Amino acid sequence: MSSWSDQITAAIGSSRLDADDSRAASQSMERMLAYLRELLTRREPPPAPHTLRALLTTRAESTDQDFDELLANCALLLIAGHETTTHFIGNAALALLRHPQAAGQLRRRTDLIPAAV
Repeated sequence: MSSWSDQITAAIGSSRLDADDSRAASQSMERMLAYLRELLTRREPPPAPHTLRALLTTRAESTDQDFDELLANCALLLIAGHETTTHFIGNAALALLRHPQAAGQLRRRTDLIPAAV
């Protein structure tokens, strides 16, 4: 999923895509949507996080959202979640490298980790 998200966000965030990058982003989106389509159309309940179950329930209870909209919302959540988590981890690691005293304090006092996060 990481490669899908990386290629799609690179395409979204760039005004200078070449044909290969554009094609890669389109293929990544197609693969992601195929994965989500398969997950959402399984007969058994999907092994999915609560948010995805809530979207499925909302769709089942309402005719206002069609399946393509559901797929688009799921793809958006997946991409946004991946991007924010990736950037958070990278920025947190960088901050701890730049501030070794804070890293040391977190190692000594693990009870501070939730607040640090």
